[in-house]
Amino acid sequence: MNNAREAIITVTGEYEDTRGCLDLYTYYVSLYESQEAHDDYDDAHVTSGSRKWDEIRDALDTAYIQGFRRAVIRDYDTEAERHVRIGDSPRRRGLLAAHEETERNRKRVNRNFRWRQRRWHRLAERLREPDSQSISRLFRNWKRVTGYGPGRDGSLRDLLAPAKAALVNAVVIHAQRDGWQLGIAQDSLVRNGYSRVVYIDMPLGQVSFHVRPTEYEHLPVYQGEWSGDSGATARILTQLYAQ
Repeated sequence: MNNAREAIITVTGEYEDTRGCLDLYTYYVSLYESQEAHDDYDDAHVTSGSRKWDEIRDALDTAYIQGFRRAVIRDYDTEAERHVRIGDSPRRRGLLAAHEETERNRKRVNRNFRWRQRRWHRLAERLREPDSQSISRLFRNWKRVTGYGPGRDGSLRDLLAPAKAALVNAVVIHAQRDGWQLGIAQDSLVRNGYSRVVYIDMPLGQVSFHVRPTEYEHLPVYQGEWSGDSGATARILTQLYAQ
């Protein structure tokens, strides 16, 4: 707790243009955690409004949450400076409790995200040399993020993207090594930046992957057509790499 130090709160004001008239006087209240931050114009908290003391109270509440119990208020609008004690109150204790709960939730979300990052990074590493279990796991989770709407986890899509990219790269190398027909084509129905499709004709059937516009530009134009089987890629690759 920063009992020994004072938070620095500055108050300035200016007229705002409202409907072409300078008729709204707005106060800008800035909270700095130190003189060094103030000198560097590094605002820890900035608020503005037409009611000066509401904005000052908001800054004092924020200082209380940050652990300060004293503050200096520099009102450049009136050229006054006041040293105040940031008192304890049920309202401020409630604000502090809510802030601490928010911080706990934020840390929990961050821990969960880092755990997910490590989890899907390991899957991406495994898919550099694919096996049926890793492939099945990727496509099982990819179903949760394809398309848009309720239940689609955008963050999971981003986390899975490196694993998908590793699988596509491994399969393309495999196809080139074994002389399977492959190429690139456009999907006219896709508008989200993944309109390019890599097609590969494998012994067990056709597989395909939507890729970014700049990926696999070295591949020839695919001469065939999509098989129309949306589940073929997962099924064929799982069977192929189980052998």
